[in-house]
Amino acid sequence: MSQTDFIKRRRVNGDIKMDDLAKKKTLSNKEFAALVKRLNTSNPDEKDVALWRSEVANDSGIFKSFSNSLQIAENEIVGTIENFLYAEFARNELQNIRDNLGYADASEIERLLIKQVCVNWLHLNIISKVAAAKFKGSHTPEIGLYLDKLADTASRRFNRTAESLAKVKRLSAEADMKKAEAKIKMLRAEEMERKALPAANAKENFIDAETYEN
Repeated sequence: MSQTDFIKRRRVNGDIKMDDLAKKKTLSNKEFAALVKRLNTSNPDEKDVALWRSEVANDSGIFKSFSNSLQIAENEIVGTIENFLYAEFARNELQNIRDNLGYADASEIERLLIKQVCVNWLHLNIISKVAAAKFKGSHTPEIGLYLDKLADTASRRFNRTAESLAKVKRLSAEADMKKAEAKIKMLRAEEMERKALPAANAKENFIDAETYEN
């Protein structure tokens, strides 16, 4: 079934009926990627918009999973790399960066910063590679200054994001430490309170058979 056949529209007051959308099959990864590419415009086709929304309706976590797995911004930048092996090495290194920065177990704010660190790292490396290649040959002073400025800006952007991530991680670690210390204090206080309670007198609490009978 072609993508144009996924949705057979019925016009009811100018809207597409949802029962038609429910009949469509789930898109494969390739079909979904093609759909995203077609929607990446200011005026997408109405059928593609309806197909996208029906996909979201079928999977409420589609935005999160798509963003986390494909790393849209990264792919856009990696897509500008003409050399296949260099692009593959870049993807592998980006995954290593995410893993080493603890993306899987990070908080939401940390994940946002990790993504930004990855994008800025990639941008910086591409600009540095282009500048290095350009500097090997002949170039005008204007081009040299322009590339140097781009590299400097990319470097500062990367450093700021990395510093922000480090700060957030430090604050998060300090907050976790304070919570742990507070819990330890509470447990110690409970233990001291328990030890301070008078021990029960066995003789006073004992009811013998004679007392019970009387």
